[in-house]
Amino acid sequence: MTDKETIWEELIDYACSLGHDRDQVTWGSMPKETLLKLSNILSGHGLQVGGFVGIAHCFLAFTLKDNGSISTIDPNIPHRDIENPFNVMSKMVTHFNFSKNSMLINGYAKEQIKIFQSLNVKFDFIILDGNHDYEILIDEISISDLILKSGGYIVLDDIDHWDGPRKAYNSPPIGYKKIVLDSRAGVLQKILEG
Repeated sequence: MTDKETIWEELIDYACSLGHDRDQVTWGSMPKETLLKLSNILSGHGLQVGGFVGIAHCFLAFTLKDNGSISTIDPNIPHRDIENPFNVMSKMVTHFNFSKNSMLINGYAKEQIKIFQSLNVKFDFIILDGNHDYEILIDEISISDLILKSGGYIVLDDIDHWDGPRKAYNSPPIGYKKIVLDSRAGVLQKILEG
């Protein structure tokens, strides 16, 4: 029986069954250990910016299946020798039957977040794993704040080997506090209002 301890391997295996190199899929995705830790704090409805082939998206769709959802915005830029990563993510969602609590959005974060804002949508958590340039990431944090509930989380992936996410995590914006997760992902919690 599939549980959150085994779903990560099943997702990796499926992406590889589509003809993609295991090392590229694995190293381009959030590690199992990080996702397991995140699954213990993230709940409700979340947004991910940057989905690659969909390992984190599908893992979260699995762990949130009873009372939450995950939406992922991704521009489908070739990455790690995978020409059409959005297509892999879409196939994975269909194969594992995650369409009931997940949504894939092909596009760029800034424009799509403005749409969510215009619809007055608020998320419980937002994962930023797209562009790792510090200035762009700070801008994404700023606009993400507009659609993040009070007490919600912003997760910055790749703080272990990218300067932009590391710097953003180590200098949280006003109104946020750092939550220690592990060496790979940094979590910022929006301080409760009132």
